[in-house]
Amino acid sequence: MAKEDKQVSSGLPFPDTSKPLFVYGALKPGEIAHPQIAPFVRNAEPARLQGALLLLRDGLPFLDDDETGKSFVDGWLLDLDVSGYEIVCSFEPRDLYKWSPTPALVQVVGGGGIMRNSNVLLGRSERRGNPDPAGHVWHSRDDPVLRIAPKVAVDMYSSLDEQWLFPGRERTDQHWEQLFRLQAAYLLLWTTYERLMALRYGPALNPMRLIGLLESEPAFTEAFRAAGCQSGYSVFDSRDLHKVTVGSYGEHALEAWYLVRSNLSHRGKGAHGDSGTLASAFTDSHGVLNYLLPAFIEGWSKVTSSTPGADDQS
Repeated sequence: MAKEDKQVSSGLPFPDTSKPLFVYGALKPGEIAHPQIAPFVRNAEPARLQGALLLLRDGLPFLDDDETGKSFVDGWLLDLDVSGYEIVCSFEPRDLYKWSPTPALVQVVGGGGIMRNSNVLLGRSERRGNPDPAGHVWHSRDDPVLRIAPKVAVDMYSSLDEQWLFPGRERTDQHWEQLFRLQAAYLLLWTTYERLMALRYGPALNPMRLIGLLESEPAFTEAFRAAGCQSGYSVFDSRDLHKVTVGSYGEHALEAWYLVRSNLSHRGKGAHGDSGTLASAFTDSHGVLNYLLPAFIEGWSKVTSSTPGADDQS
């Protein structure tokens, strides 16, 4: 089978691997997903693609042709080996991206005007999903879900009147109002986790695969310990009572926190003990997130506010 016809798990076909790849999103050097392909990069140079528009759809950058030819997008030109291209084809989902039908002429920045024929990924159905213009360059550190959502979630958490969350108050309207606000804050915080994992490991993977990849990173274990997260407790799935127990080094922690998130979206929480479980999951998952964002994103600056009762380590 020719390389051009070879398929990988995502369904993206192989391009001509003798050509370099122009990257403009999470796979750029210094970006959140670059470690996946870094071992397979033979050479990397800043580059500019003329005649292209940079757009954002649900946090994912993609390119479209600029009919005027005046717009440009800044990125990097990577010389990749075949293994690197395999990762790229697995990382980018085929229902969102497609290879440019013809090689793109990409200018090497600082290369004396050198132009190279390169492979470029374009967006599919570029006008669907209400895409937003994204200027000329994309950075994950500018993503509003990563930067602002955790702060809003913590502000919501801080505004709670915690006395109404204590056991014994669960039959009052005040208890339910505060519990529902806590649920909303937690779901918003998990929006950040899901954006972070999609950008780092690929948007095509299912949630449990993403969670397994993040939990396996040394940075997650370090963050769990540094944030002083609780361990030894169990969370049950509200649908089938499947139990997940958090280990002392963060084993299954993310899975447990995701289970809390899923229980909220399935049918909500309803017992007095849920308040404590939910508050603990919020505090711990936010504490870990404050370590992961600067660990994964080059140039990250602190935007999130600290969780009540915890030291902010971002």
